[in-house]
Amino acid sequence: MKTRRPVLAILGVVLAAGSVASCDDTDGSVSSVTSVAPTTIVEQPSQPSDSELSGHEGDHPEIEATPISDLTEAEAEAILFMREEEKLARDVYVALNELWDLRVFANISRSETSHMDAVGELMERYGLDDPIGGPGEFANAELQALYGELMTLGSQSLTDALVVGAMIEDVDIVDLREGFAQTDNEDIELVFANLIRGSESHLRAFTRQLDLRGVSYEPLYLTQMQYDEILAG
Repeated sequence: MKTRRPVLAILGVVLAAGSVASCDDTDGSVSSVTSVAPTTIVEQPSQPSDSELSGHEGDHPEIEATPISDLTEAEAEAILFMREEEKLARDVYVALNELWDLRVFANISRSETSHMDAVGELMERYGLDDPIGGPGEFANAELQALYGELMTLGSQSLTDALVVGAMIEDVDIVDLREGFAQTDNEDIELVFANLIRGSESHLRAFTRQLDLRGVSYEPLYLTQMQYDEILAG
């Protein structure tokens, strides 16, 4: 899993570039990964419905009917990493919901728990040790550092918090697609494909909230074409 590593450097730029970054007219937030529509200001943005957020992720994949195949080192690494990356998303959204009290964070944090559980089923199938710690705690050092930086950015303003959500889903989709591409195990493909669909739904929800505030999210990991295809989905 390589695509996640530039996140730290990019976030360092975001956090350090306040004086030259874009400012959102709605709440004075700062983010260098957004561009601001000059005339659109929404005082009370509407919330996405539960059905909009659920997408294709209501139930865990029925993996018991799929065969258990040999597990490569790369596949094991992908499973372990995605278990913690989904936890990072859940933990960040829970914390941001407590801070900003916006339903999109509460709804998507519940979905991320479902994602964690789905990857947990793969871990049980293959006898992998679970790296999960307490809230905000990660065995993976990169994810531990990333959690702190995401929380710092997301605590600056509600708009920055929504940018954080879009960034998480952006990189999550890329990492899931990478993991999907490197396996031919039917059960892993099934789980990762389901998680990709869910993360695409989450990305649409966060970008919709940003659009309502006159802010346009620019993808950091997905290509512009991939991002546009997801938004059109």
